[in-house]
Amino acid sequence: MEFEVIWKIIKNRSNSKWHFRHCLYAIIHPTNYKILYIGKAWQRTVKQRFHDDDKNSLYDFLSSELNLDNFLFMVGDILTDVPRFTDEMLSDIESLLIKRIQPPGNIQSKRTRISRPEMIVTCTGDWPKSPQRFIDRG
Repeated sequence: MEFEVIWKIIKNRSNSKWHFRHCLYAIIHPTNYKILYIGKAWQRTVKQRFHDDDKNSLYDFLSSELNLDNFLFMVGDILTDVPRFTDEMLSDIESLLIKRIQPPGNIQSKRTRISRPEMIVTCTGDWPKSPQRFIDRG
């Protein structure tokens, strides 16, 4: 099972990607492009997830622990040949990336996660990190 995540940095509030669902999003450092947080938007849009109350502690962490009041935001569109893409599949992609990259703003999936053996995720577009290909070994 293969997935391509096409990442795009959102530079302004009028970008249509703010209204996407069934995708990933990430917060990245404005100068060194380090990935600080990875999340998913399924039932709610990226913009709604950005403004959800459960993100307040993340923004507090970015400000107090990392001294960041400004950051960049990316949206990752998922491309796949899987006939029925599900919320669980999106969660598996998100958790694989979190497990491998270890963004400081993420808490869950950093140590353990439910695996989907042989799932392959390739990150393209504005993805700021190497590697770009991740294989779930189970």
